[in-house]
Amino acid sequence: MAIRLSGLASGLDTESIISDLMKAERTKVDTQYQQKQLLEWKREDYREVNTKLLALRTATWDLKLESSFAGNTVRSADESILTATAAASAVDGKYSINVLNLASGVTAASSEALGSSSNTTSLAEQFGLSGSITFSLSSGEGSQSFTFDAEDNSLNEVIAQINASDLGIQASYDSGVDRLFLTTSDTGSDVSIDITSDQYGFLRDTLKLYSGDLAVAGSPVNLGSGEDAEIEFNGISGLTFSSNQFTLNGISFDLNTEGSTTITVSNDIDATVEKVQAFIEAYNSAVELISTKLGEERDRDYAPLTDEQKDEMSEDQIEAWEEKARSGLLKGDSFLSSIYSKLRSGATGAMAGLSADNAYTSISKLGISTSSNWKDNGKLYLDEDQLREALADDPDAVMELFTGNDDTDGLADQLYDLTSNSITLLTNKAGSSSSLADSSYMGKELERINDRIDEWEDRLEDLEERYWTQFTAMETALQKLNDTSSWLEQQLASLS
Repeated sequence: MAIRLSGLASGLDTESIISDLMKAERTKVDTQYQQKQLLEWKREDYREVNTKLLALRTATWDLKLESSFAGNTVRSADESILTATAAASAVDGKYSINVLNLASGVTAASSEALGSSSNTTSLAEQFGLSGSITFSLSSGEGSQSFTFDAEDNSLNEVIAQINASDLGIQASYDSGVDRLFLTTSDTGSDVSIDITSDQYGFLRDTLKLYSGDLAVAGSPVNLGSGEDAEIEFNGISGLTFSSNQFTLNGISFDLNTEGSTTITVSNDIDATVEKVQAFIEAYNSAVELISTKLGEERDRDYAPLTDEQKDEMSEDQIEAWEEKARSGLLKGDSFLSSIYSKLRSGATGAMAGLSADNAYTSISKLGISTSSNWKDNGKLYLDEDQLREALADDPDAVMELFTGNDDTDGLADQLYDLTSNSITLLTNKAGSSSSLADSSYMGKELERINDRIDEWEDRLEDLEERYWTQFTAMETALQKLNDTSSWLEQQLASLS
């Protein structure tokens, strides 16, 4: 940077003069900054609308699902005996259940303490064994042979191999009681634990899992078999299941203990009403925001503040000013107006193509109406009693209104597609705050403004440097004139 001389010869406040000159020039770049700020605010407004539409699409998705209307609720008179849930196919009604037996698996254990050593590094150290150890186990899942070396393998390795097998048998050792336990993962009468071979008596003599003759091929030793769950259902006996969790007539049971109780299956109207209420809340939130943006007045007396203006104002003053400056940016916006109109007509219009006998051809038939107060901007209001009456009277007809049939999309289907398309259009226009790169129309326009701002900043920097160069040259020339004048005065003084 060149040396700057500020008023040394002229006495001028050069810095103030140049600052004032630059202020006039800076108004051109300030205009670009203001355009950028307005565009950023407008983009934020569009994205705010998009967020509301995303919430509406999520709420609409729930109403696309038949399960939202065909769900059932189950109440057990005694949940200590059993609990249950019901699918849509379950028939409403009251059912009696008598749990005669719970399903069980097999648990076998050492008949007494093993008398093992505290040194468990190997079977030889723990039990005083030597040589090779071989045995075979079977269950309802299959059979498998195991071979170990007493000097090289430990009881923990025996347990690990049994657990890693496909037998469905879990082994464990409790050092507190010094016993081995075998337990099946599954339950039911098809489950068992059998020792099909115990060549060296490891399972009988060392682990004490059985007594009597050694198990050999063709003469297995059974350590136990599982049992099926057995119930009476509405007086029907002989119903057995391999697990305590099973499904019967669309009802999923979870048995806890033996005993008698009743369950009541009924249409889950509460869940459907909650989903409809969630849809209405999301819809109202979206149309309220859009209508507010469309009707908000634009105050053109308030432009975005420059940095210099902000320096002269308090935080509260800046906030109040910017609230006015960014208001009304989407007033009468044709893009949002189109979305707003489609939402209202899509939600409240009559549905064609439904079954001829369906009395619920629009949401108004369900007690969902548009507010008559123009200030509500098309909000929906729900008569919950009327909706519950419709769901109790004909849930299939209500479901068809929202989910449609084989030939016609339902109201929820159409609204979901509408909101999805609107979200896509808004994202193409204003981008998404979650995206790392903004390739939207407004994003690209902001890039162009930033490029123009950079160009203007370079111009202003060059212009300011030129002003300083000119004033410095003037100061240098004046200094030379002053020096010459002083010399002439000295010469004239010497002549006199």
